Amino acid sequence: EQAGAFALDNEWLTPLFFNFHSNYRSTETFIDGNAKENGELTVKIRRGNQDLPLVKRMIPNKTFFSLHFPVWLGKNLARLKPGEVNSFGSILEDNLDANYSRIVGQVRVEPTDAFAKKTHTTRISLNYQDVKTIWYVEDNGAPIRVEMPAQQAVIERSTREKAEVFLKN
Repeated sequence: EQAGAFALDNEWLTPLFFNFHSNYRSTETFIDGNAKENGELTVKIRRGNQDLPLVKRMIPNKTFFSLHFPVWLGKNLARLKPGEVNSFGSILEDNLDANYSRIVGQVRVEPTDAFAKKTHTTRISLNYQDVKTIWYVEDNGAPIRVEMPAQQAVIERSTREKAEVFLKN
């Protein structure tokens, strides 16, 4: 999968456009979304050799592309109060099932634990699409670790050297 998204550099990262490309088994999917100044989102989808019907939606205010969550978090982290649940709305760039409707998520700053102290990060909990995760983020919102308890998975930032060794094995 490959994805990219652009937005205005404002408080809510007002969506401009995105591109998503994936190969799953023998099916290739291309998705291009463009937002107008009035908030109208037009999404073109090509799956395999078939163009799917255009999707047109109005993007509600205070909604950003999901790829921009770490950027939004970095812009808002300092104002988030520990223990307080904060909601946000985003649009998933690859979720055809949601038909590009706004999805609401919740984020909360959690008490610092040993890993957060060691890495000088902020520990947050995220509930998005009924998936609960714990993120350890730098002040700019960039994650260095994401724990996914239900999936018993951990994603961690790595060095290039470690990644190359992993890919060789």
